[in-house]
Amino acid sequence: MVDEEKSYEDWLELHNPGTTAVNLGGWSLTDSPANLRKWTIPPVELGAGQYLVIWCSEKNRIDATAPLHTNFKLSGGGD
Repeated sequence: MVDEEKSYEDWLELHNPGTTAVNLGGWSLTDSPANLRKWTIPPVELGAGQYLVIWCSEKNRIDATAPLHTNFKLSGGGD
């Protein structure tokens, strides 16, 4: 998939299948079992039924009003 800079990056998608919003602020993502809090999600509310794309690009962007990018990339060998 292409990000806002027209770069092809790995990404993941979170989905809230529930009926109430969830604040994801403080939740973490990682590609390393040795560092479980490698990238912390900023205060973002994921509404009921909504989806959120997070780019795994090493661009490390945490502005909740813009596309989110982790500080790591996913490897072809699996993460």
